[in-house]
Amino acid sequence: MPHHSRVTRRLGLKAALTASVALIADRVGGLGRSVPVVVTGDFNVAAHENPVYDTLLGAGLVDTWEAAAERGEPYGTFHGYRPPVPGGPRIDWILVTPGVTVHRASVNTFAPAGRFPSDHLPVQAALTP
Repeated sequence: MPHHSRVTRRLGLKAALTASVALIADRVGGLGRSVPVVVTGDFNVAAHENPVYDTLLGAGLVDTWEAAAERGEPYGTFHGYRPPVPGGPRIDWILVTPGVTVHRASVNTFAPAGRFPSDHLPVQAALTP
């Protein structure tokens, strides 16, 4: 999602995020329902706590974390190189169209020698179309 782009600087983060999500929702809505779609990203807002999330679910997408038959431990996905926060906000999501089976969703806390490869924890999902 927008972070440090020209659009973000011109519109501001909230407006750029709203515009980006509207574009994604429009594109997903224009695809046939029989086409499996996966949307991933750092949305910079917590799932369930922002209209951005509602817009994407309103476009027909499903949150893999919610739909998963099995889930790993819930962690906030932004940690800023500090210890992961159990139950923290998920600002990185994997969304799919209905009909995609979500077997498992998890947040990867991989940190070799205590060093994280990113300031976000990766989200993962095992899917079948």
